[in-house]
Amino acid sequence: MYYVSKEDMDPTKLFQGDIFEAIPCPYLEQTEPTIFRESGEELVPYEQGQLENAWNNRDELILVRARKYQIILLSQTCDIHEEGFKKLQLAEDQKYDCQFILFAPLLPLTDLDQYPKLRKRQRDRQALETQNIKGGFYLPEYPAVGIHESIVYFHLVASMFKSRSNRFSSFNPRKRLASLRSPFREALAHKFGDCFSRVALPSGVEFEQ
Repeated sequence: MYYVSKEDMDPTKLFQGDIFEAIPCPYLEQTEPTIFRESGEELVPYEQGQLENAWNNRDELILVRARKYQIILLSQTCDIHEEGFKKLQLAEDQKYDCQFILFAPLLPLTDLDQYPKLRKRQRDRQALETQNIKGGFYLPEYPAVGIHESIVYFHLVASMFKSRSNRFSSFNPRKRLASLRSPFREALAHKFGDCFSRVALPSGVEFEQ
């Protein structure tokens, strides 16, 4: 079985491979998105060129698109928890070493119209079950907790910021659906790294003797 039920997991800790209910997975459409600034009780949109101090050592509120899916945590467990910070509490002058928790969406096999390469693998059971999927990781269904047969899509990786005010408010360990069992958790991590470290060799090359 791929999964560990949440009842068998530490309710105070998050793990790489934890799966959660659907949340937005944001992505940019352009390199200069619309910036919003507060003006009284309103948010006023600006183009980047209209602001002399845009991105001047500050975070900006911008307009992005997102797709909402169930998600799986990709960050390593040690990076999520940073055991040097007791209960992840920070002093006023401290910041986390790993300030973001990476996650990726679970694309149901029945909803791959926007992903033609993955759709081609949809009916190839051997490719799915042997993880022969470029840019993804196959997950079988787990009906008891509402996990559909899906592909973890590594090309839409997003992140959650860790701060004092939102420590695990979205990724609450008690609210996870399930978690990947070893060795599938390690296989997920390996496949994630392999997706971006693979080398495409040229084809049709003529070698001189």
